Amino acid sequence: MAEKIKVSDFTDPETKIYNMRSETMLYRMNEPAPGIFISETELVIRRALAAGYEPISLLVLENELENLSGLIEECEKIFITADRYDEEASFPVYYAAYETIKDLIGFPLTRGVLCAMKRKKLPDVNSIIANARNIAVFCDIENPTNTGTIFRNAAALGIDAVILHRNCSDPLYRRSLRAGMGCQFAIPWTSCDDLNVLKENGFHFAAFALRDDALTLEEFAAENIEKKALLLGNEGFGLSDDTLALCDSVIKIPMREGVDSLNVAVASGIAFYELTK
Repeated sequence: MAEKIKVSDFTDPETKIYNMRSETMLYRMNEPAPGIFISETELVIRRALAAGYEPISLLVLENELENLSGLIEECEKIFITADRYDEEASFPVYYAAYETIKDLIGFPLTRGVLCAMKRKKLPDVNSIIANARNIAVFCDIENPTNTGTIFRNAAALGIDAVILHRNCSDPLYRRSLRAGMGCQFAIPWTSCDDLNVLKENGFHFAAFALRDDALTLEEFAAENIEKKALLLGNEGFGLSDDTLALCDSVIKIPMREGVDSLNVAVASGIAFYELTK
């Protein structure tokens, strides 16, 4: 059975994770093993559970306990069948009133529930690109909202895998998960320091960049290249010179005079649609 525990502060080590201001602390909590992350909303939590992520505990608004009974039961089943637990273990469900949770965690909990979950070891890059034809490569994308939105675009529009290169925002940050509606759990992804491994697997690199020799997105799509890697750059400086040097094609979205670029998340949606339709 789930154990419902009313809380008034987060000094207990088991509940303290919910008011940690730095998500990097959660990421590094169990080093060298993977850390934990906090998912928000029932939809995102259910998608994480379906993708095999293990729940540690829930934090629920007191007036939502009954409405979330199905989610609590699903978390409990996974919790007690995990290898390190026995059938006598109780899944902890912490709850409190709205104002209490707002004061303790530092933001209003508008969707009723948070779930602390165990991270999984990232897969090897070769395993997720083996059968892929269209992949997105995030290069130094720093904004968590952009990261989540691009994942949502990728999952919706048929991108086969996502590769994180260099200093990208963590896809499992709470804000990223919320922006992506948990689509990070619907598409294979991993990190990769050396993009040459993609080259060795036959991917044609295409990069968004403002250059005179850039093809329009429509022109590039018409070439019908079998295996494509679309490189998306940093919100401020775009793609670095050494990354651009790896690219086989440079592409652009034609725009009216006076506007030179789009937000990277918006551009990704247009590109994914054109390249996979």
